[in-house]
Amino acid sequence: MTQTLLAAAELWRPNTQSSTIDFQAGFYGECETLRGVPSQSAIALDQGPLGQVASTGQPMIIEELSELGFLVAEAAEAHGLGAAALLPSYTQGKVESILLMYFRRGADAKCAVELWAGTKGRFELSLDQSFHLGLDRFARISHYVNFPKGAGLPGQCWETALPSIVPDLATAKGFLRSSGAESDGLAVGLGLPIMQRTELRSVFLMLSSAATPIARVHEIWMEDPEKPGVLTRSQGVYGGLVDLANASNELVFAVSDKDGLPARAWSSEQPVLLDGIEAMSEAGLKRFDAVRDAGLSYALAYPVVVVDSVRAVVLLMG
Repeated sequence: MTQTLLAAAELWRPNTQSSTIDFQAGFYGECETLRGVPSQSAIALDQGPLGQVASTGQPMIIEELSELGFLVAEAAEAHGLGAAALLPSYTQGKVESILLMYFRRGADAKCAVELWAGTKGRFELSLDQSFHLGLDRFARISHYVNFPKGAGLPGQCWETALPSIVPDLATAKGFLRSSGAESDGLAVGLGLPIMQRTELRSVFLMLSSAATPIARVHEIWMEDPEKPGVLTRSQGVYGGLVDLANASNELVFAVSDKDGLPARAWSSEQPVLLDGIEAMSEAGLKRFDAVRDAGLSYALAYPVVVVDSVRAVVLLMG
């Protein structure tokens, strides 16, 4: 079974009444040492990276996991984790929750986790923060590239305020770093705009190889323009999981019934995490048999909200 570079994730929520940031949910895969850390961690609203994201609303990538606390650093060392990304979700312009994702290192791993942000006085995006594994040349190139609105994957997400999947980075005409992606073996790219009402805070990218994917399944779900309240898949990449891809072709979700992960994230306007095959079974996934047979053990749904309205849901499984 292919091990994904996305090793674990947690959902945290700022609590202004207690002036704390409270743990809500998580998935951990094989990271059992990390699983027990949140229950031992009391995080003040102004403390560490989580507090910084809660107060500024800006997403963040960190490579020094000790910034998240001593217990996290110990767990990270035990499980070979090398970086984390923190993505805020907003309700009426305020940070309602923070998705914390942990990425593992590996001797043969190749991936890029990037944040692209606007430069003051210039109408283009430049690399703001990043984590690159096994991609020295690609990383160097990235620091000299800028994306106007509509150009490349970051510029496309900026222009449309929608997420996008590039299934083959090496051959994609709209991916401006395709030659670097081809030489370094990158395959799949996911772009995710982080929007606060109508303002783009940044574009979050995850790029990985077929051999060491960040996730095994990447999907984007959007509302059917002819059937309000019904979600259909607009894009999907399945990494060779043919049965799961086939089971997804005609699938739809009703938002009003909170039917399935995309619908739950859409209706709540907040990320949803499932940890383990039992949790997936209890959630009543329509594709449960195909998910189980593929050996998947986690699912993460992240809604893209613009002006307090969900535009799309990104679903990752691994």
